[in-house]
Amino acid sequence: MGRASRQRASARTKALPPSDPTPPQASDVDERNARIWKLELSGYSSREIGALVGLSHVRVLQILAEMRQSESPAWPKEDIRSTSHARLLRLLRALEPGVATGDPAAVKEYRMIDESIRKMYGADGPLEVNLTQTTQQDLAIQDMISAAKARAATEKAQITGD
Repeated sequence: MGRASRQRASARTKALPPSDPTPPQASDVDERNARIWKLELSGYSSREIGALVGLSHVRVLQILAEMRQSESPAWPKEDIRSTSHARLLRLLRALEPGVATGDPAAVKEYRMIDESIRKMYGADGPLEVNLTQTTQQDLAIQDMISAAKARAATEKAQITGD
């Protein structure tokens, strides 16, 4: 039996029959991805995670990007947001020496990261200003408007004879 035949045969034996109501067990890939996610939340870099799970850092980044695309109970958006926030702050700290010296590339990256943080928390929208303080001038204007309305009502009553 060749290698391809064995793989097809093992693939057929792994499939659940349609009448079996038990859910499939979590695969090794799911367990690996959950471990990758936990390491990511713990602050490990993609290179460190790759070394721990036996993958390249590029593949780790791909897996993490796929996980971030879909929300699930294992990785809710708030966890993703907090992880991204921590990563962006780490990048900002790394760029501070270049920004201090006026390096244009570092300043540009710094601004882009800052914009990402503002977007993440919805702080890049228009500024809302709610004024609720009433001054003496406001009260005087309201009195003048009320007096003018009263005069207009009196004049209208005199003209119409009401």
